Amino acid sequence: MDMQEILSKVITSTNEIFQAEAGSVALLDPLSQNIVIRAAVGAGADAVRGLTLPIGQGVMGWVFSHEEPALIPDVYNDERFFKDVDKESGFQTRSILCVPMKADEHTIGVIELMNMRPDYLSDDGVKILSVIADHAALAIENARLLEETRQKSEEQAFLFEAMAIVTSDLALDTVLDAVGRQMVEALKADLCIISRWPLQQKQLDTMQSYAGPGVKRPPPTPRPLLEGSTALTVLTSQNSTYLDIDASDISPEEKRWVNQLRMRTLFLIPLIYRRQTIGLVEIGRIHNLHPLTTGELRLAETMTAQAAVAIEHARLYDEATRHLAEAKVLQEVMVAAASTLDFNQVLTGTIEALHRTLGIERLGFFLPPEDDNHFIITHPATVGFDLENGRPEIPLEGSAIGWVIRNNKDILLQDVHQFSDYYELADDTLSELCVPVRLHDKVVAVLNAESPRLNAFDNEGLRLFRAIAAELAVALENAKLFQTEHRLVNQQKALINVFADLNTELTSDTLFQRIIERAIVVIPQAEGGSLITQQGDDFVHAAAVGFDIQKLQSLIIAKDVFLECQPPPRIAECLSQKEIIALGQHCFPANFYQYAQAAHLDDVKCMLRTSLYAGDTVIGAITVASSTKPQAFTEEDKQVLLLFASQAAIALQNATLFEEMRAAEANYRDLFDNANDFIFTLDGNFRISSANKAVFKATGYQTNEIIGMHFTEFVPAEHYTRLYKILKSRLDFSDSPTTFELPVKGKDGREAVIEATIRVQRDNNRPVGLHCIARDITQRLELEQQLRQTEKLSTIGKLVAGVAHELNNPLTSIIGYSNLLQEDSLLQPYKDDLKVIFQQADRARIIVKDLLAFARKIDLEPKPVDINSTIQTCLNLTKSLLHEYNIRVTTALDFGLPQTLADQHQLELVFVNLISNAVHALSKATSSPCLTIESKKLDDSILLTFADNGPGIPSSIAHRIFDPFFSTKQVGEGTGLGLSICFGIISEHKGHIWVDETVTSGATFYIKLPIVPVREAAASLAGLPEPEASSASLPKYLHILAVDDEPPLLELLRRVLGRMGYTVDTAPDGNIGLEKLSKNNYDIVICDVLMPDILGPDLYDRAIKQFPHLREAFIFVTGNVVDPDTRIFLENSGSPWLAKPFLPKDIKRAITEALSRKSEPTTLNEL
Repeated sequence: MDMQEILSKVITSTNEIFQAEAGSVALLDPLSQNIVIRAAVGAGADAVRGLTLPIGQGVMGWVFSHEEPALIPDVYNDERFFKDVDKESGFQTRSILCVPMKADEHTIGVIELMNMRPDYLSDDGVKILSVIADHAALAIENARLLEETRQKSEEQAFLFEAMAIVTSDLALDTVLDAVGRQMVEALKADLCIISRWPLQQKQLDTMQSYAGPGVKRPPPTPRPLLEGSTALTVLTSQNSTYLDIDASDISPEEKRWVNQLRMRTLFLIPLIYRRQTIGLVEIGRIHNLHPLTTGELRLAETMTAQAAVAIEHARLYDEATRHLAEAKVLQEVMVAAASTLDFNQVLTGTIEALHRTLGIERLGFFLPPEDDNHFIITHPATVGFDLENGRPEIPLEGSAIGWVIRNNKDILLQDVHQFSDYYELADDTLSELCVPVRLHDKVVAVLNAESPRLNAFDNEGLRLFRAIAAELAVALENAKLFQTEHRLVNQQKALINVFADLNTELTSDTLFQRIIERAIVVIPQAEGGSLITQQGDDFVHAAAVGFDIQKLQSLIIAKDVFLECQPPPRIAECLSQKEIIALGQHCFPANFYQYAQAAHLDDVKCMLRTSLYAGDTVIGAITVASSTKPQAFTEEDKQVLLLFASQAAIALQNATLFEEMRAAEANYRDLFDNANDFIFTLDGNFRISSANKAVFKATGYQTNEIIGMHFTEFVPAEHYTRLYKILKSRLDFSDSPTTFELPVKGKDGREAVIEATIRVQRDNNRPVGLHCIARDITQRLELEQQLRQTEKLSTIGKLVAGVAHELNNPLTSIIGYSNLLQEDSLLQPYKDDLKVIFQQADRARIIVKDLLAFARKIDLEPKPVDINSTIQTCLNLTKSLLHEYNIRVTTALDFGLPQTLADQHQLELVFVNLISNAVHALSKATSSPCLTIESKKLDDSILLTFADNGPGIPSSIAHRIFDPFFSTKQVGEGTGLGLSICFGIISEHKGHIWVDETVTSGATFYIKLPIVPVREAAASLAGLPEPEASSASLPKYLHILAVDDEPPLLELLRRVLGRMGYTVDTAPDGNIGLEKLSKNNYDIVICDVLMPDILGPDLYDRAIKQFPHLREAFIFVTGNVVDPDTRIFLENSGSPWLAKPFLPKDIKRAITEALSRKSEPTTLNEL
């Protein structure tokens, strides 16, 4: 039974025996020398349990100090009563009986009974309670002895475990962790910090901190030791001490440290090994209810003494192990440096050995920055650094590595945060070591190590890294020497192979590229380059590798500028980036930006160049470049490039000579083979001895067939005699060329007419054959015939255009006046008659428009069109024609076709033309003539098919049926313009029309039209006249001048504009119009284009010269839009125009357009 259980039973039983209302047991605390209430019952028991009272205070304190019982009938009459206890418990005490508990003749505590009424107990009760107190004291003392015995057993177990740690493991981290855990468990503490006191310095280095559940470990940072501090006193005096945050004698600094650890008490014990203080152990508790006992203090000191031995042994073992590991690493580095010339292999092995053997967390190898760069280069052979997002940019200024490079000294940072130049590569790094790798007393690299532990590196580690750096320097120098020798050998081999390679290539373009490619091969540090050669009187880039050759080739270098920029003769020159830019600005002052882009000057670090010589003449230049480092090229590279340039110049001269010879040789052959004319030779027997490609193509014979054929075999039989006489007479008697026309036929029987010129060939002044040049004039003869037909059609077109123009004037009046009358209030019969007049006049307008289609293609008027309905309309129009020849029409129309924007009238013209052509073909069919028309949707287009079962179209002419003036009909049956017009209309619709050349019977035409959604009408109709503007959109007042030589039209304009509320002046000719323009100010001028005295364009030029503000005020009227001069003038002026015949709404639209032009700002070009 433990102590607390005994105390509870004692006070509970006593309270029941005496029927007291409250009671408590208090024992002496040996450390504080106060009495503490350890058990209580009754009212307010929880409040007083654990309450501490000084000896001598209150009834309990008096009984304990006097070792006598106290019976107080009424506490209000006794000065020994301590009223504060009642305040804590809320119990109203009136009488008290308190007796001491004695063991071995000394008092160990008291038992107190309380009641809320006076005169509760008598003297007999004192005797009985005294007896009970003696028995309780005996039980308490026995429990205390049992607890001490158990505690000593636990202490022995902890000490045994600590001894086991000392003898079982020499790993320092393991020992430190076990010691800290044992301290916390044995002393029921919450925190144990073990620190090292290095060489009696003024700081403590934290080696290990062990914390209980819910307790935060302090950061492992060095802690300074101030003079007079408790920690320094413990270390120097080798005496333990105890800190209580509530103690009055604790210093502010000690209190701040205890608070920082979030402890209430802290026990400081020195670590002593062989009478030397090597460190400090700090044991903390987060409460001070149960301070450390003397036994616990003694146990802590004993465990600390054992821990000191274990820690020191582990440290010595760790140091010895590290020395062995360092020796092993150094041996591996030395062996690697002596066994291989691959520096990267040596470096990688070194990094891996340091990481594997010494357990260093992060290791890196860093190179000084190149050029003007301010960032250190990270070598790939690194361990522990995050390189997934690219190599880190370490600044030369503001980093430990940069400090080593700048100062040529090593650096040891046991706490990186104490170094002003520290640059963070990893956020948990606490210590760092940097050692320079030197070649010829110059820093060529830095060996770096980092650790998340404080004081991870010491002077021993620094010495090791210095030795490794020295070995790496030797390995690096050996590797460089080997690379230099290896490169020279490779360059010599490459030069031999390159010289042989260049001498075998005689094609300039291929040679240009091969030269620069081989130059990069023989100069290993080169990553790109270019070759410049002479072209005429200038120099250009002929080939390049790594540069944009297309942009470079567009840059021309004048000869004098190029020669001025060349290095001295027979010298290879190395240029820095700054010199490269200056050279480019000098050679390309106007196009430097383009040159810089094409040559990637931002990336090029250095350039090696030399000139190419033919004798003493510069014929070009060769340049190689590097984008990796500014001094990439060596003196050996310069000599290699000079040797290579001399061989390249010889190869270029050989290629030039060869190409000149080949060009001279091929010149005649090229003229002979590729001439459009037929060129052939005849021997003395008039057999073909040679012929060019044109002859083979025209006749259809192969080379082996035509050579040796008699020339008369190519002409019709009726021309044999004539041809033979011509050839014979020329061969025997004539030296001058003779020209004649002759019909010929090919292998396939196709005939043509040629115009041949014959000249005699002689050998030693003896005629041996004939040299013939001929050309096919068949097409020329056909074109001459077509020209005659075209002139005839042109005359008809002009006649049609003139007739249409003359008809347009009266039609304009008829349509205009009938439209005006329809707006008047007339009786319905008159309105119906006017409507008929208007419709018939509009029909006449469409007829005139169709007539003009033969003279000129008119603009489309796209509107929403149903293709299927249009086909049905065309079938209705040709219904009688189809019935006349008993032609059966089959339709397969896709009625799901969407509407599309198109000119329905023009499509009708196409469809009717195709149907008419089919009828003409089917009229010759023997039986069951049939025409099939199909429509269907294909993605974003409509496919139409017109197929008949007539005689079809021969494949030999199918490709010509859309040509103008080409026709398969007999003379007088057609002009050959129908399908050509169809082709033009479909093309205007952005579509395609073609004939199926694969069918063997009948003819099949396909039309593919794009689907233009009706909802996009606004965009598609951008070129059409604007819709009629409402009168609300026009100004209320306008002064308008109308000029036209047609009185009815002039009167129509006056009446229409007058109804719109405008003031209208009229002029019957141009002169009167100019006169009125000089006297009045007009907003709009409506002028006819064709007038007898002054043409509209001339009136316009004279008017705007005198009155520039009228430039945008003109509206022109014309009935002959076919006339080219009229169309050109209207397009150039940009003025609105009305095509006769027109409607009143067209006048409003033109006025609106003219006013909108006047409101737009005039550009400088228009002025």
